[in-house]
Amino acid sequence: MGNLTSFEFLDLRSNSIDGRIPRSFSNLCNLRILQLSDNSINSWERLTRCLANSLETLDVSRNQLTGVLPNWLINFSSLAYLDLSGNRFSGSIPSAMGNLTSLEFLDLSNNSIDGRIPRSFSNLCNLRILQLAENSISSWERLTRCLANSLETLDVSRNQLTGVLPNWLINFSSLAYLNLSGNRFSGSIPSAMRNLTSLEFLDLSNNSIDGRIPRSFSNLCNLRILQLAENSISSWERLTRCLANSLETLDVSENQLTGDLPNWLTNFSSLVYLDLYGNEFSGSIPSVMGNLTSLEFLDLSNNSIDGRIPRSFSNLCNLRILQLTENSISSCKRFTRCLANSLETLDVS
Repeated sequence: MGNLTSFEFLDLRSNSIDGRIPRSFSNLCNLRILQLSDNSINSWERLTRCLANSLETLDVSRNQLTGVLPNWLINFSSLAYLDLSGNRFSGSIPSAMGNLTSLEFLDLSNNSIDGRIPRSFSNLCNLRILQLAENSISSWERLTRCLANSLETLDVSRNQLTGVLPNWLINFSSLAYLNLSGNRFSGSIPSAMRNLTSLEFLDLSNNSIDGRIPRSFSNLCNLRILQLAENSISSWERLTRCLANSLETLDVSENQLTGDLPNWLTNFSSLVYLDLYGNEFSGSIPSVMGNLTSLEFLDLSNNSIDGRIPRSFSNLCNLRILQLTENSISSCKRFTRCLANSLETLDVS
């Protein structure tokens, strides 16, 4: 295929191709897009020559490539999209990858990469999406410079990152998606995270975070999804302002939150998914929770809630799943109206 020198686009995705990517591809001097994902390719030879100047998209995701990330990739000066996810790469990320300054998308997730995220990534001034999930990365250096202005998606979930949440993250003014779940972060959530005003998705679940959910989160006016499950968070301050209008998903399950269910939650008019499972809430369910008319999922199970299920729940016309198991609820009012038409799952065991 190295003789097809006029090719600009080559797509061999989703076949049963095995073996290697041949060195003869280096002769494809006009090739801009090479898509080889979802095959069984297990090796590649060094690709150089004019291909290194022309190639803009390289997708070899979900193959069987092994070994360390090849240094020769740094010669691909025009690469804007590089997807190496779902292979068997190991070793650390080469610092020289910081020379791929045309990159807009980089996905190294679901490999066996370890070591650190190199500081040289700060030079990737055009990078918008960085996905490193499901590896064994254990540390990261301070990422700053122009990367802080360009990056919109950062996913380092399910790695082995430790320590407190780094303050330098607050400089990433364009971040819309931040996933730090499934690591070993500890300490409290920095109040300075309020500066991440572009955030739409934030997942800090399955870490060892403690302390409180800071009131400064109320400034995150674009946040739609907030996932904080499986930590050791013990308190939250009143969350109001524009966050109450934007938030659609709130999951604080399996933490150590105590006291009555807060009345201020009823201000969250856009909430569709609310999970308070596995905390230490007590007292009765406030009747005003019947004002959360956008709710489709509500889980209050495995707490110490008592009293009755309020009749105001009949106003929850979109509620499909209601889970109240493992509490001390003693009675429920007659449910009627639109709830009777919407509810698909009711568990009060």
